[in-house]
Amino acid sequence: MSVLFGVLSFICLIFLTIYLIASAIDGFKKRPSSSRRKSLYAFIALVICIIGGVSTTESSDSSSKLTPVSTNSPDLLTLQLKENLSKQGVSSDVTIKVMSSKYTSKIANSFLSEKANGIFKIVKVQISNGQKDAITVDSSSFKLLDEQDREFTISSKAQSVSMSNEESFFLYSLNPGLSVTGQLIFDVPSKKGTYRLKAQGGMTGDDIELKVD
Repeated sequence: MSVLFGVLSFICLIFLTIYLIASAIDGFKKRPSSSRRKSLYAFIALVICIIGGVSTTESSDSSSKLTPVSTNSPDLLTLQLKENLSKQGVSSDVTIKVMSSKYTSKIANSFLSEKANGIFKIVKVQISNGQKDAITVDSSSFKLLDEQDREFTISSKAQSVSMSNEESFFLYSLNPGLSVTGQLIFDVPSKKGTYRLKAQGGMTGDDIELKVD
């Protein structure tokens, strides 16, 4: 619609210019030389104004249609960082590695069972203490993030049921130079999500993010 309006406006300006030229020539012939010179200057100024107005309008329309795209936008950089995550990282001299992950609808032992509201995402991790002192490893130091940056905490009931089968990282004391492997259980909406693990090296370690398949 804006293009059609611009074309019609341009045509009207052409007809107006032709009319003014014809009128100016007719009046120009009937006037004395001094008046002719003034009329000529006025006519030239009018033509310049019309051409300048058309050029400005076209330039404005063109610039309004251009949408600059920044390749360094925060969203793009964040997406690139998420895609380049590693399965292993170091937090405060504590190495954390994602070993594997899987889904299950229920956690059970010989006596108890726990069913997921959505589905359980089980992440197996290995923690190696590179500090000079013992650290306390607890499941509360881990969270699962999805592609919408929503945070999922550990399912405490599922973790307690699995304690008899696997190390569940409940206030576990890990001495320097030693490693421990255990599992973290999260109740998530579905298998379709893309997840990453937010972890700390001990109770007071720095946050890091790791890739989860």
